Amino acid sequence: MSAYKQFFTKALKKFGIKSINDITPAKKKEFFNYIDKNWKGKNESVTEKMNPVLMKALQKQHNQIYKYQYNIFLYF
Repeated sequence: MSAYKQFFTKALKKFGIKSINDITPAKKKEFFNYIDKNWKGKNESVTEKMNPVLMKALQKQHNQIYKYQYNIFLYF
């Protein structure tokens, strides 16, 4: 199991979540904010050196994609 998958699974347990699809949008936002804040993977520090405007655009795109990540996660 990958380190990210282990981290994600532990976060699910921490929040008492059985399925991402069954929680409220507010709780989902809180959960994914926790993931974003606490996951430190390879090359995470590269974003700290980015232009703030570019970073904001990338975060917006990331958030749009990220909401579907859990469904993809289940298949691995």
